[in-house]
Amino acid sequence: MAREAARRTRPREGPAMGSEGAFTWTCRAMTAVIYVRQSRHKEGERTVSPEVQEASCRALPAVKRCDQVEVFTDLDVSGGKRARRGYDAMLARIRAGGVAVVAAFDQSRAFRSTLIAAEFKALLEEASHSSVDVVFVHGTFDRSPVGGFSYAVLAAAHEMERRMTGEKIRAAYKYAAARGQMVGQVPGGYRREADG
Repeated sequence: MAREAARRTRPREGPAMGSEGAFTWTCRAMTAVIYVRQSRHKEGERTVSPEVQEASCRALPAVKRCDQVEVFTDLDVSGGKRARRGYDAMLARIRAGGVAVVAAFDQSRAFRSTLIAAEFKALLEEASHSSVDVVFVHGTFDRSPVGGFSYAVLAAAHEMERRMTGEKIRAAYKYAAARGQMVGQVPGGYRREADG
């Protein structure tokens, strides 16, 4: 899990009623949390790297307005997996309070499971978290009835894509194994030779 706090110099201020009836100004820090996930993290692969995901999220206006940014990362972890160290830490941070913005590259980076997506949405519908803004580099998080429908449909599409990809990989491995070809990753300390 990578976690980082970056403080900006411009504090958020707002008026508060003083003890003698006059307004005084108080500072309130705004925190954004960024979630970064990549299923298979290999240097040079043609996927959206964790660095690009984080930089793109930091460039979002809602994130730029925040005084602090905390980054939670899961590498080599499926978005369909329930227990993810970075994701679970991000949820705990949201539950602890003080989070103004949650950002991710897109909805599929956060979850590829309809159940996990529904649980996330339910958390943000709780009264204590209903003001948390959710932003994606690609896509939107809309709390309207139509937005909720779109969110659920996308979650189902991401889950279907994840499961279909898994089926294709298993079929390819089965086909290769039946022909005596090595399948999967090469164990540590070994290297693959030309004969497989």
